[in-house]
Amino acid sequence: MKVKATGWVKAGLVLVVACLQVATVAHASDIDFGAPLNGWRNTSGDSQRYTQDVHYPAVSVSTPEGQSTFARIEGQIRNTPKKKGTTVGTLVVDGTPLPQRIEEDGKFARPYAFPSGSNSVELRAPDGSRKRVQFYDAYSGKTQPKLRVVLAWDTDGTDLDLHIVSPDGVHTWYGDRVAPNGGSLDVDVTTGYGPEIYSSAAPLKGTYRSI
Repeated sequence: MKVKATGWVKAGLVLVVACLQVATVAHASDIDFGAPLNGWRNTSGDSQRYTQDVHYPAVSVSTPEGQSTFARIEGQIRNTPKKKGTTVGTLVVDGTPLPQRIEEDGKFARPYAFPSGSNSVELRAPDGSRKRVQFYDAYSGKTQPKLRVVLAWDTDGTDLDLHIVSPDGVHTWYGDRVAPNGGSLDVDVTTGYGPEIYSSAAPLKGTYRSI
């Protein structure tokens, strides 16, 4: 059974539902980021994808094949105890906490559209250990998202869907994820936790409704 989130969101606000964490054992030195990496970069001319191709029902959330390293977050927690099933950690991206599914082998990944300028990503493992990376994207002409709406939840094996109706009446959802007004929904998470993110680089003024 699918569950829909309801509420109202004003342009410029971000809706975040915090995740519950499951205990395990890890150390900060065991957290590796494959992307992003610390330092400076310039994504001028790089082809990035924000939305994920989904053939419903999706079975997992992953970065699209061929996704640029500049538009994804990925890594692994090494030396985790062998156990069946997934856990959930927390990604803190530019100050916004997001739940992050961690697979049995300790790997984690998701697409993410970073703006130009200073960025930071921190992974907080289920046991509370953490690792942070910081980088500066020098491409000043990059499109900047000015509105993000984030839906996250605290249970595994469940499916919530983010539906956004913008002030012009356009309905963006997993069946129609790119709107004519420039808004888009990145992934359709059907396996628990989320997050699903709607963003717009030039949001229309007015009230945004989630249904």
